[in-house]
Amino acid sequence: MKTQDKTSKIHLLPIVMCLLLLLFTGCGKDNDLLDENDSEKTEQAILGKWKLNKYVSQEIPGETETYMGKEGEWAEFKSDGTGIQQWKEDDGTFDPEPFIWKVTGDKLKFNNEQSTLIKLTKEELVFKIEGIYKNDGKDIKWIDTYYLKK
Repeated sequence: MKTQDKTSKIHLLPIVMCLLLLLFTGCGKDNDLLDENDSEKTEQAILGKWKLNKYVSQEIPGETETYMGKEGEWAEFKSDGTGIQQWKEDDGTFDPEPFIWKVTGDKLKFNNEQSTLIKLTKEELVFKIEGIYKNDGKDIKWIDTYYLKK
C-alpha cells in the first residue's frame, strides 16, 4: 500500500508544478501599466476619472484606519497636467478641488506632495504618500495609501 501512495504522489507532482507555473506566469504584470522608465506611458495610463475605492492611513508605531470610498468621491487626471479631486466633507457636501500632477518614474506628484505609484492597471490605481512627524519626542512614520478604480 505504501508504494501505491508514493507512486500517486509522484504522478501528482508534475501536475502541481504545472499549476504553480501557470499561476505565477499567467497572473504576471501583463496588465501593469506602470513603467518607471517611461513616464509618458505611465501618465497616459493615469488619464481619466478614477473613483476612490478606499484610503488606508497607517502610523508606525500606531494604528491603521481604513476609509471606504463613498459615491461621488473621485479624482480626474487631465492630459494638460491638471486635475480635479472631489471628496466628501464632514458636513456631507462635496468640494471639488483642482490640482496639478506629474509623473517621474514611479513618482506621482500632486501639487507639491510626492507620492509613490504602487500599482497601475487599466482598472486600478494605487499610490502612497508617506512622511514622519514627532509626537512626544518620538518619530512616528505615517503612510497614506489610496486605492482608486476606473
